[in-house]
Amino acid sequence: MLNNEYYALKEIPRHKLYTNNKIYSHLTEPYILKKLNEYDFLPKLISTFHDYDNIYLITSYYDGKSLDYLRNDFLSEEQIKFISACTIQTLSYLRKEKIIHRDIMMKNIIMDKTKYFNVIDFSFSIDYSEKDNKEKYLNTYYNVTPPEMMKFEEFDYNSDYYRLGSIIYYLIFKTYPYIVHLQKNITNIKVDYKDAKNYSKNCIDFLNELIISDPKKRLGYKDINKL
Repeated sequence: MLNNEYYALKEIPRHKLYTNNKIYSHLTEPYILKKLNEYDFLPKLISTFHDYDNIYLITSYYDGKSLDYLRNDFLSEEQIKFISACTIQTLSYLRKEKIIHRDIMMKNIIMDKTKYFNVIDFSFSIDYSEKDNKEKYLNTYYNVTPPEMMKFEEFDYNSDYYRLGSIIYYLIFKTYPYIVHLQKNITNIKVDYKDAKNYSKNCIDFLNELIISDPKKRLGYKDINKL
């Protein structure tokens, strides 16, 4: 606590920087947070420093629950719509700033004291305006990983939109589309709105547009305003 305010301290052990190609991502996170510091619904970078053992990031602190705490609760369509709207608003800003988050998942969407949901953890994010940053694959949480990344293909901003779709899918059905892909041995999922009795056809149509396997056909591929 400082001046009656709480802050979050992220500790990055130096010895981990040289394993699994993490040196780039961890050293890029403060650069990206600094670039995004003007946006209200993202963590603010307060300071960075280091010692012999660790690199430290001090950012704004969120005392609300992440979506992980709500994963097994029933959420109404209005609640899911609100969570989605908060996330889409942030993704729209990130795209404007040419940033791909690359790690949109439930533990990285967290409520602040005003009850709005914020996107956190930019340790895997990239500045897509930099040519050298267009890697084709990222080893991350498979349940929300877009198909193009699973197939070692180049990905774009809309890989984050697939991840949002995977989260919405889980909040409705309590499983991930990736799991359904494996169980049914299919390449594309299309949800029948009749299978989601508490949700409207518009809601399910929106979900289906986000979890399309072909990134060029996915909602938001050309224009995030479609979301």
